[in-house]
Amino acid sequence: MLDARFGIGAPAYVMTAGTLSMHLDQQRRLAGLDFYTNPERWTVRIAEQFTDPANRTPHIETQFDEHGHAQDIGAPEVFYEPRHGILDLSWGSVTHWYGIAPTLAIGIDDHKRLTRIRLYGLTIARQHSQSAHIQ
Repeated sequence: MLDARFGIGAPAYVMTAGTLSMHLDQQRRLAGLDFYTNPERWTVRIAEQFTDPANRTPHIETQFDEHGHAQDIGAPEVFYEPRHGILDLSWGSVTHWYGIAPTLAIGIDDHKRLTRIRLYGLTIARQHSQSAHIQ
């Protein structure tokens, strides 16, 4: 009842990629992001040089069904750069970076497909685990 009164509704479009869900509004702009992951499975690496993201709204191109759901694009490779606290979700090469927020950038390719999500300022406390490392 409050949702209708204040114009709050479900997102118009949803993209999934493994355990990632991206909610897009009617104009296909990012409205929300959920991602579940296990830090013990991240690949740790030194950060590459980053291109400064553009301060424009990205429009991601994909096909949506009649319910507003896109086909799952598959789980990303997950990279973590501990010196700068950067979590990088990768589905491929980037040709254009877009700054969504001070700590969030989205990369797309020439076909306007989502290829990267980068979160800045993420620090993870080192935990000792009894489980085996997955290579």
